[in-house]
Amino acid sequence: MTDASPKQDDLDTKILRSSAWAVLGYGGTQALSFLTMLVLARLLAPDDFGVVALALAILAVAQVAQESGLGAALIVHRGDLRRAAASVSVCSPLIACGLYLVCFAAAPVFAEIFDEPQLTSVLRVMALALILRGLTIMPLSLLQREMQFRAITVMELCAGVAQAATAIGLGLSGAGLWSLVFAQLALGFAQLVLAWCFTPLRPSPFEARLKTLRGLMRFGRHVGIANLINYGNANSEGIVVGRVLGATALGYYTIASRHATMPVNVVGHILGRGVFPALSRVQDDPVRFRRIWLENVQRLALLSTPAAIGLALVAEPFVITFLGEKWRPAIVPLQILALNGVVRTFSATAGEVFQALHKPKLRVYVECIYLALIVPGVAIGAHSGGLEGAATAVVLVNVAFGIALLGGMMRLLHVPAREFADAILRPAAGWALLAASLLLLRPLVDELSSGLALIALVGVGAAVYALVVALFARNIVVTMWLGLRGARVSG
Repeated sequence: MTDASPKQDDLDTKILRSSAWAVLGYGGTQALSFLTMLVLARLLAPDDFGVVALALAILAVAQVAQESGLGAALIVHRGDLRRAAASVSVCSPLIACGLYLVCFAAAPVFAEIFDEPQLTSVLRVMALALILRGLTIMPLSLLQREMQFRAITVMELCAGVAQAATAIGLGLSGAGLWSLVFAQLALGFAQLVLAWCFTPLRPSPFEARLKTLRGLMRFGRHVGIANLINYGNANSEGIVVGRVLGATALGYYTIASRHATMPVNVVGHILGRGVFPALSRVQDDPVRFRRIWLENVQRLALLSTPAAIGLALVAEPFVITFLGEKWRPAIVPLQILALNGVVRTFSATAGEVFQALHKPKLRVYVECIYLALIVPGVAIGAHSGGLEGAATAVVLVNVAFGIALLGGMMRLLHVPAREFADAILRPAAGWALLAASLLLLRPLVDELSSGLALIALVGVGAAVYALVVALFARNIVVTMWLGLRGARVSG
């Protein structure tokens, strides 16, 4: 075994252990968010979710603009860390305050555009989260840079509990949509306090240097622009649906989209948390870089894609059981959007690849192309087919775009088509058998209640997929387990 092998194993161990902490942190907060949404779906009206969704869509763009890529730049910075951290800690809150004033002044304009009078007050209050976020960027980036995922996990869980407790408590007291608004502020405040408690470095603001800040911004400007467009892309669907179909339809679409994207978002975040720092460390080693990327895609294919396929096939009993009959219009959009997770499994890793290779400008081009496709696509789909048309347009755009993007990444990393196919062949066999088993079972459970039908479908689907993995993809799971334990993998 060469000298590089222990380092390679150590790096994979760090990636997998970061994933293990992410299971507790991000996975736990998503579970809390899911349970909170189930409770609030029975307490609040669809209009309440629609108004808050519009505010979140607007603020999502502002939140990325306030960072300007400084967080990513701090993670990869190799100079004087104290000066870099101090520069970010001074700049980020100033940007946040400026953005808050813009949102405060523009709130009535957005309310008029979307014909939602409540949006003015909701946006002005929720925009305070920008200031909280501005104060959190520096310590959180340092924790990510140092791969202190245990601290990040504690921070995420505590902040998630604060958000859930605030939302449910206010919802039960009759606060209506304000329970969602103040829950966002509770989340941001808890993250701020805990990030500063755990940060490995607390530089003085007087250590900030304009020259250092300019250096960070040279790297971060493309990351910031790409992130800004990406957030716009992620929320453009909701903005277009709200503009074309109204707040009530947006409420249904928001619930469908949030649940449809949960499998790929949760699994992708869990498996990918340590991938960007790892790729950054091996950017000059194409072989190791390619190996890490392929292993990440393979793990996503093994865990994320079957969850998306399963959700699409159990959408009806899932919605009726957990959300109730009033959310029935969200079933078909959920079924359609869940299939989008299959495509995103393979295309969602592009950002980390481009940034780790110090090619953030490629991300800008990619995000611009996607924005140019998704906005008119969703608008046409919503006009012609309502919620189902909008969801179908999202899937069609992502299929065409995702295939092209995946091909581009494979050429960039010199990954042969056969090597990529070998990586996902065994997980793909599991998808096929999972889908077939659920499709065969569906007619047999139609006479059952929604709850029993859901239990039967999930139970059989999980058993079938576990059997397929044990028979055909056992070595993938064993490799992940050995890497998590820090043991060397032979071969």
